[in-house]
Amino acid sequence: MNELDLKEEALMVYLWEDFSEWFSRNDMPLVKCKKLIKKARYRYNRPNIRVGAGKGISYAWGNEFGIELPRTTRSKTYVLHEAAHSIVGGLQGHNSIWLRVYIDLLCTYMGLSKRGLFKSARESNLQVAPLYKCPRPRSYGIMKKK
Repeated sequence: MNELDLKEEALMVYLWEDFSEWFSRNDMPLVKCKKLIKKARYRYNRPNIRVGAGKGISYAWGNEFGIELPRTTRSKTYVLHEAAHSIVGGLQGHNSIWLRVYIDLLCTYMGLSKRGLFKSARESNLQVAPLYKCPRPRSYGIMKKK
């Protein structure tokens, strides 16, 4: 996949998030962000990583080595978005494997409907990888709405 394809894939995901009613921009303290990332990574048998305050940058980013969260990106959805990158690895971009992990995290930590998220992703022309291609969480089963 070339750089243009990766940018288009990312743009499609960002549009899906921006136009979704579940996308949150509520501020969370950095301490709570770190706890949520730790829980998400533990769910996928990943060790804890460095989570920084994102000083001097205007966007969040994450990979398997660390996550940076500027103040404007400290909400559950941003944090889970970057946690998914840290779980699947930064080179995956916003591909179908990353999206499956992200959806799992949204269901687990925000209580969203897996069926609803799959449906809205399909409607936005996003591909969700089959389960057998993805990292497995510790206790995979039906994601219950909390």
